[in-house]
Order: sequence, then C-alpha cells, then structure tokens
Amino acid sequence: EWKYVIGPDEGYESLFNLRRDPGELDNVVADHRDRADAMRRKLEVWVGGRPPLVENADGLSEDEKARLRALGYVH
Repeated sequence: EWKYVIGPDEGYESLFNLRRDPGELDNVVADHRDRADAMRRKLEVWVGGRPPLVENADGLSEDEKARLRALGYVH
C-alpha cells in the first residue's frame, strides 16, 4: 500500500500511498512522518553492509559512472 523512496541527495525522500495515488504524484512524507521514519529504518537494516550493485564500472563512460555513483550503485 505504501512506497518509500530515498534518493542519493542527503535529505531527499518521498512517500506515496499507492492505493490512493497509484501514479505516485503526491509525496505525502510530511503528512506521514512516523511511517516514513519506520520505513527508512527497515530499509537501512535491509541494505546495511551490502556491496555496491556494480562491482566493476570499467567500460562505462565518465558520465555513466557519475550517474551510477550519484544513485549509490558504485563508489
């Protein structure tokens, strides 16, 4: 029913009620702070300690590497 998203930029997050807003147009994170915080904690536990999703970025352009780095996929 809910979708929580954090972005690569510090402080960027969004929360959507998929039942009421299936197009994800209305970010309700400010209205549901407790839910967003709980979902963030669960997400941090789930991804904690995992390696980057892209182990070897050789062969990618510098722009591609920068975009993946901004998303947290490579270091």
